[in-house]
Amino acid sequence: MMSYTVIVHPQIQALQYEIEKLHQEFIEAVLVKDELLYVQNPNIMTEYMLKVGYLEVELFELECEFAMLKRKKALIQRYINHQEEIDWPTIDTILEIEFKEYQQKILLEQQKLEFAQVRNSLPSLSEQKSQELKTLYRQVVKALHPDLNPNVSEQGKKLLIKAIEAYSRGDVQTLEVIEKLVINKEVDDEGLVFKKQRLKSTLKNVLNQIKDIQMNHPYLLKYKLEDPIQLEKSKKSLISSIEDYQNSIDQMKEELKEENYERN
Repeated sequence: MMSYTVIVHPQIQALQYEIEKLHQEFIEAVLVKDELLYVQNPNIMTEYMLKVGYLEVELFELECEFAMLKRKKALIQRYINHQEEIDWPTIDTILEIEFKEYQQKILLEQQKLEFAQVRNSLPSLSEQKSQELKTLYRQVVKALHPDLNPNVSEQGKKLLIKAIEAYSRGDVQTLEVIEKLVINKEVDDEGLVFKKQRLKSTLKNVLNQIKDIQMNHPYLLKYKLEDPIQLEKSKKSLISSIEDYQNSIDQMKEELKEENYERN
């Protein structure tokens, strides 16, 4: 019985090598991006909120309270200037409408602080578990990322979302389950030239995303956290501003009482 040896054309072989190299570079770039997005940035934000951010939240709340009191006084004065009875329900409605956006921002900042407190209370992964987490995530990305597998199913995309959530939580057990579900599920029916072009384009996009993440908030807070002198200056400045606003609020409340601007 005759046996045949398949000889791969050198150009095709070179193309396959380039594609495999791009494939690996893309996976590594996605891992770097996701590490920044789902691990480093939340960790940076958590550390910042617990060291300095809580003071910024407190200051913003006081700024809003002072602005609201000042606006309230102006609305009351308008009634007095026109010698009209003060319409308290109308004043309440105006203040609610005008300061709705501020209240929503306060709530958002409070949620950030709560998230930081919860994240800080979570147990840290050991070096071994952390490496296991990254290895599992790499396998899932390789099997399910749509830029590597254009024909991935809707179920596969949902699994990738669950994998990202598990990765951000440091949930090794869930990633193990997902990895077993998707192992050897890659589908590849693209032409080599087209695949190479697509991989180069998507790799460039991911690398640009990495640069963008590293040049913006909250990643930039990393440099502030690494400078203890600057950090201490920021804290002192915030504490001073908080004290000033608290004094201004107390004074404003006293003025409202003295001038009978509070409702009976």
